[in-house]
Amino acid sequence: MKKLVVALALLAACAPSATPTPTASLDEPKAPAVVPAEVASPSGDPFTREELDAQIGSPTRHPPLACRLRALLGDRAYALLEERGGYYPVADAGDGGITYRGQICPQPGCDGAVVWVRPDGAMVAAIESETIELFTNRDAFASHLPAAVQAFVDEVKQHGDKATHWAPRSSAIDPPVCHTEEVRTATTHYLEAQRGTRCDPEHSSFWASGVVVAPGYTPLGSPAEPATPSKVQIPQSDLVRLGKTHPDDAPWICVEHIGLDGDRQVGWLPAASLERLPDQDGDMTDVAERIAAKLPATPIAWLTGHPIQLSAATIRRLDATRLTIDLQTEMAGHLCGMEGELRETAARVFVDAGAGCGAVALLLDNGAFLWENGDCSGARATCTGPLLPAARR
Repeated sequence: MKKLVVALALLAACAPSATPTPTASLDEPKAPAVVPAEVASPSGDPFTREELDAQIGSPTRHPPLACRLRALLGDRAYALLEERGGYYPVADAGDGGITYRGQICPQPGCDGAVVWVRPDGAMVAAIESETIELFTNRDAFASHLPAAVQAFVDEVKQHGDKATHWAPRSSAIDPPVCHTEEVRTATTHYLEAQRGTRCDPEHSSFWASGVVVAPGYTPLGSPAEPATPSKVQIPQSDLVRLGKTHPDDAPWICVEHIGLDGDRQVGWLPAASLERLPDQDGDMTDVAERIAAKLPATPIAWLTGHPIQLSAATIRRLDATRLTIDLQTEMAGHLCGMEGELRETAARVFVDAGAGCGAVALLLDNGAFLWENGDCSGARATCTGPLLPAARR
């Protein structure tokens, strides 16, 4: 499921620090035998290879890199870069750079992107939409793309004859706006979240799911001050998304909670208060019933005769023991979907009764967790995962 998107408000102020030189559309760029070397910025390299290597997930999450990318791309193209998602770093042999490769797939409308960055601040980006738009802050790359960017362009063209266009080029290598106190503070918070010592609504990532099984209400806490809990309390039977376990205080896990009203809270919860929800495909009826047995068998307030939207699913109660689900979701252009009935087999547990794919749903007080056996999945998509209300922005 689509992970949550991290937005940095401070980056809205980033803008190109030099007047770009417009250029016309160029002929198809060719991969070079050797990528031209460039002189580093006068203030020294803005990055190290180690920090570039660490940006798994999206280069737009690392504040200094994100700021420079926004300065290069502008708001419109930067938003497209964020939408593409699925980035992971790949070292390029011989050209000194790191490539962040986004999604690419053959389905119509599934557009990809790639970003190439060198520690000295040289950048090249290719973003696929109606055309393949190219951006760089070094003139040398106008005729000689880094090999990984050229490979991306070639691969996209195999799926359709899209024109290649250069955007106006900027000479911004190390914009002053990326050296502000705001960016430095955001970078500190980001690095702490990456290490797992900070649980942060902007910079922490959540990739697993759990349910609060501790009776009553569990307050969000702090490993540094366990005796001073937050006023925010998470009730038993609520679904949470799980992030990193604190490296020095293993009993604490960074969690994200979204209430039925869309209120989003991020903070630390004691590991002992949680039950992790396995996210593999398969017949998970026994697992769902075992976890449900740890929770009160109270009515699910949101399950009524009126449809409710949870993530990509629309759910509605049919009668005392049946509900309908209509789920259509996409991951990197691969679809997963199911539509039909589930019937109750135990308190909070509903299983396939026409929806297909061996669906099993564990209903929780602020959402549900759904499993399927893999028959509804695409090559890179699965219906297994959490179903939650949309978070308020």
